[in-house]
Amino acid sequence: MTECFSSQDVKIFRALILGELERGQSQYQALCFITRLNHNEIIPSESMARLRQKNPQAIRTAEEKRNTEMLSMNVAVNLTRTWQLSAHIHNMCSVAREAVYTREADVRHWLDRGKHAYCIP
Repeated sequence: MTECFSSQDVKIFRALILGELERGQSQYQALCFITRLNHNEIIPSESMARLRQKNPQAIRTAEEKRNTEMLSMNVAVNLTRTWQLSAHIHNMCSVAREAVYTREADVRHWLDRGKHAYCIP
């Protein structure tokens, strides 16, 4: 699974599901999921660089344990209009074509901020 963060507060997950060629399935199926990125979810790259400079051999572990998060991606997204949210979406999700999804709550959030990605309910 590939994960990308963009400057427009968008988090992108791309999953590739391998097919079984001997059963006549395609080599893989791509799925893309787009959701809103909350500011407390990532550590700034400047902070990570400072930590690496202090002790480059250190193995770091998470300081907090988060629970599993279940997201219901119930809205299909029109990939040709996603540039309004982030240029990264088209680059990461072009192989998914018709399988790009998001949450209804995220659509409302982006529409409230004037980002019309033309989602399909």
